[in-house]
Amino acid sequence: MAGRVETQYGNGTNGQITGYSYVDDNGNKQTFATQDQAANYAASQNQNNSQYGQSLAAFYNARAGYAGNSAMGQLLTAGTSGLALGNSIFGEGSLGRLPEGYSDAESQALKTKAEGEAANASRQAQRRLQAAQASSNMSGGAAIFQQGELQNQRALQQASVNRDLFLAQEQQRRQDIQFNLGQAAKEKAGQLSTALGFMQMQQGILTGNQSAQAIMNAPTGSTSSGGLLSSIFG
Repeated sequence: MAGRVETQYGNGTNGQITGYSYVDDNGNKQTFATQDQAANYAASQNQNNSQYGQSLAAFYNARAGYAGNSAMGQLLTAGTSGLALGNSIFGEGSLGRLPEGYSDAESQALKTKAEGEAANASRQAQRRLQAAQASSNMSGGAAIFQQGELQNQRALQQASVNRDLFLAQEQQRRQDIQFNLGQAAKEKAGQLSTALGFMQMQQGILTGNQSAQAIMNAPTGSTSSGGLLSSIFG
């Protein structure tokens, strides 16, 4: 699981932001003055194949083209904060993974069962052959030849057991890989969904601020929403 960026707040009553920090999986903390510095450090610490690292880099690469106080800059900043929270909830491996293929114990259990069934079938075939040879008084070269044929069948049966076990292991491994890929996709979707939620909240704040500013700037007595509010509240 990747590390995360956290916002640091002061102890005063106003709760002003005092800095930002990157916290790795072991709880080690590196403090920075700006969120950009913390995020850039976070991106450098996460491997290229990290879901969080890729998403974080995408947000900050996009934000690089906008002023931090612009509307888009604020939206993308909110997105990175949401992404950090999403990573703390839906970090890589948070939804669980399956081992890829049967464990050694499971493989051994399957092998023991299959070899037991093959040995039992071989013993029954040996008894039938012995009974048939005894009833026909067969001996000598003909009897030895039939015994040799039975040994060949046993070898083929053992090869078939090994082949079936290999195919079963490969099939289970593919199923587990497919499941793990699905889990990873759900985790990434959770991270991005949280980031989107933060951006939507920030958009609501920006829209509210714009509406309030428009009301404040509206001429007195106009038919705008500002005039309507004045008529209601006096």
